[in-house]
Amino acid sequence: MRVFRKLEADKVVQTCERIKTKINKMFPDSSLADLADELIELTKEAEQTNKELKKSQRPLKLVAIGILLLIVSTLALWLLSLGIDFKINNIAELAQGLDAAKNDAICVALAAYFIMRWESRWKLKKVRRKVHGLRIVAHIIDMHQINKDPECPKLTVDDTYRTLNHYELKKYLWYCRELFGIISKIGALYVQEFEEQEARDAVNSLEELTNGLSLKADRKMTIVEQLKHQNKGNKEDKEQGRKKMHRLIKRKSYIKANSQARKQYT
Repeated sequence: MRVFRKLEADKVVQTCERIKTKINKMFPDSSLADLADELIELTKEAEQTNKELKKSQRPLKLVAIGILLLIVSTLALWLLSLGIDFKINNIAELAQGLDAAKNDAICVALAAYFIMRWESRWKLKKVRRKVHGLRIVAHIIDMHQINKDPECPKLTVDDTYRTLNHYELKKYLWYCRELFGIISKIGALYVQEFEEQEARDAVNSLEELTNGLSLKADRKMTIVEQLKHQNKGNKEDKEQGRKKMHRLIKRKSYIKANSQARKQYT
């Protein structure tokens, strides 16, 4: 039985490829399909980055351990060079010595903590840079839907404009929403096994951004649906007015013909 407890990059790629196919079918040569291609590459890049994050960065660890040993040895040699008498005669001298050593111990511990976290910070910096790239792509997708006016939507292809009907505009906005969803899933890939809180915060911020942009597309889709029903009502009103006018014309023609007939036989 398959266990659904892990987000798989290849499944994200397959989903993005299906979205790209639908976009190409509905809007040939649209740059929205190119963005779907870009998301496919970003998903593969995320998978490769996760493999790198799992590996232990031995050079960084060796450098950190070397610097730590250098600090400790330098401190020990410095204390020895002072010719300090470590003989303790009473409790007061012991307390004084411990108090003096406490600050040095805290400084060494902080330095050790800072140095030993080099690897984690290096990985965190890499993840945050990748997530920032995803934020930029999300804004680029938003630029594709932000200029689609529900009352007069136009699609630009090779510097030419094509007017979209209500159905096409709703589909275009829906595909934008799907791409926003793919971006949030790519972000989730980075923190699936990398459990740094700062990385998770960055991905959560990315998800809030994509959700907000999706809501903008949803509002436009609602406006499009309202305009569609409004136009449908206007067409029905026009049709009823046309039928009413046609009946009036027929009635006037009948009255006129009847009047002429009467004049002919009187």
